[in-house]
Amino acid sequence: MKRYLCLALLPLALLVGCAGPAPEVLTEPPALTVRCGETAGEALRGTTSWYYDNGDGTQSGFEADSLHPMDEAARDLTPRLIPPDGSEAPAASLEWDTPPDTVTVRRWSDTLWGDTGAPAEEVAVEDGIIALSEGGCVYEVAALWSSPEHWGGTASYSFHAGPAK
Repeated sequence: MKRYLCLALLPLALLVGCAGPAPEVLTEPPALTVRCGETAGEALRGTTSWYYDNGDGTQSGFEADSLHPMDEAARDLTPRLIPPDGSEAPAASLEWDTPPDTVTVRRWSDTLWGDTGAPAEEVAVEDGIIALSEGGCVYEVAALWSSPEHWGGTASYSFHAGPAK
């Protein structure tokens, strides 16, 4: 009897083994770490639109709004990154546990804090690296993840970088 039961379960075991591991499902956007030399910090997550597969044929998601990065009320919430002394043109790396498909970055001089209508300057992103301004700036990073079957969405992040005052 045991032999027949083992033979009956063998195809099921093979089928389960061939299916492979279940895909990773992110229920929220990954955190963004900004690194400049030995200095690193987690950026503040802002406006987000996210969805994920519940594994039962349904999806869940959420939308979250936030303050504009230049809003005066955001000043105390925005993490500050101080580049190492002596860096003439410091660069920062944008690091996620699960990298996004696309990233765009813009910045404003921190002298404009409180002016949410101030125009932003686009910042080039190359292999997850951005050049930091020599003066203090507020940076907004917009990221997009697309995994149409399991999870995805957009999230923005902000941080302040500049010399110690």
